[in-house]
Amino acid sequence: MRRSALSLPPLWAGRRSSTEAPPSRRLRVPLELWHDVGTLRSPSLVHAGFRFPQPQLASLHVRRGPLRSVLLVEDNPGDIRLVREALATGPIALELTVAEDGEQALRLLRDASRRPDLILLDLNLPAVDGRTVLRQLKSDPAFLSTPVVVLTSSDAPQDVWSAYQLHANCYLVKPSDFAQFERALHKLVEFWAQLAQLPSG
Repeated sequence: MRRSALSLPPLWAGRRSSTEAPPSRRLRVPLELWHDVGTLRSPSLVHAGFRFPQPQLASLHVRRGPLRSVLLVEDNPGDIRLVREALATGPIALELTVAEDGEQALRLLRDASRRPDLILLDLNLPAVDGRTVLRQLKSDPAFLSTPVVVLTSSDAPQDVWSAYQLHANCYLVKPSDFAQFERALHKLVEFWAQLAQLPSG
């Protein structure tokens, strides 16, 4: 464990006035920073009047890979085929499940015995649109740590903004060229499989 201590500068600065406290009585506020590799030791967060409880640290674990299963939520048959072909040529063998609308996706996720490791989500879907799916997933504690990547043809700023407001993990615009699309998906899979660390369990 490494410990470092910082002291904030005196609250009085510049030229002394007749009413200023002498140097020996100036307020110094110590700020203790503790570092413990691999362990989160931050206090509970307070935001907008709500207090979020600190998790039980002893029960927290993180994982990096393996990435085994992907759920694609997409209604366009051509895009489904492109994703399937791109993932088939990737460096990691993946089990791909396809839901062709938001309602089917939510039903699959609700009934599945095991969560997918990654969700690729289109925004414009029949029955239940992608924004509704994203909102429901990110409000469900069971799926909070499941990466949801918005994979869409829209590069409209309002769509990007709303997706991140709903806590999408990534926003990817589908390249029109298949070779670029394939490379983008390969890099995406490699990132979540080999670099990103996620809570386990």
